[in-house]
Amino acid sequence: MITYQQLNGQAIPVALLPTISAADLATPMGQQQLQQAATTLGFFYLDLTSSQPGILEGMVLRELEAVYALADEYFRQPDAVKRQDVRRDIPPGQSQDLGYQASACDESFEISSDEIAADPDNFSLPPILEPGRVAVHAFSVACDGLCLAMLHGLSPDLLACHRSGQPSASGLKFIAEPSLETAAEVGDYRHTDGGTLTMLFCREWGLQMQLPPSVDNNNNNNNNNHSSGQFETETWAFIPPRRHCAVVNVADALEELSEHRFRSPVHRVTQPLDGQAQRYYLAYFLRPESAVKERMVDV
Repeated sequence: MITYQQLNGQAIPVALLPTISAADLATPMGQQQLQQAATTLGFFYLDLTSSQPGILEGMVLRELEAVYALADEYFRQPDAVKRQDVRRDIPPGQSQDLGYQASACDESFEISSDEIAADPDNFSLPPILEPGRVAVHAFSVACDGLCLAMLHGLSPDLLACHRSGQPSASGLKFIAEPSLETAAEVGDYRHTDGGTLTMLFCREWGLQMQLPPSVDNNNNNNNNNHSSGQFETETWAFIPPRRHCAVVNVADALEELSEHRFRSPVHRVTQPLDGQAQRYYLAYFLRPESAVKERMVDV
């Protein structure tokens, strides 16, 4: 379902996503909400506030501003300095996005959760991020724990594919994707994510999802074929940033592991209005164990 929100005098299509409280993840109600969201839209807000916040969501909220500040400091460096952080030592089974990456539409810096867990005091960081080591460690560990709690609520059996201490490509990524002078300049970089769950933090408008036929306002077809996010419609809606919430989406590995019960949604980063500005995103990618991924077909 979509609605419209006024933004600088323009009506912007907005996806009506469910909101699930992190405090409810272990409850029958929370698990039902998780499964409903994952089988329909594949996107939802995770609300990290409550009257009695848990340890994990408290850690995320405590470190969030510090980690945003680290991302800002990192991407403000000269390109030549950032290029020194390109990783050429990525082990097999790890994310190929580790370290610094630059493309036509964005820049990113990804840190391996395996490397963080193996040596919290000495995992590799660029000098400019070194003062934030404790914040990065706490934020990554808390995001990982919340993702595992959500996975347990979706399908407890799948925790066996995400065991602690087993190699995986899970990681924390800083992303800089500035908006452009005119919205028409933005390329169409639609995609689905390749992991299990993605937990995204954003302050600015930009994230947009393609609505599946079953929830498209203009299409009442309840077609349940959502393999690899191949939908019949071209209806797009923005997912606005929400304070103290993460945007969570199902990714391709979870769709495959659930035998296509859960939907990995097509999405992209664009902009609703003209205007050049800096935008930062923080993303935690929960990915299956490397041994599990090697056995998978489409991930």
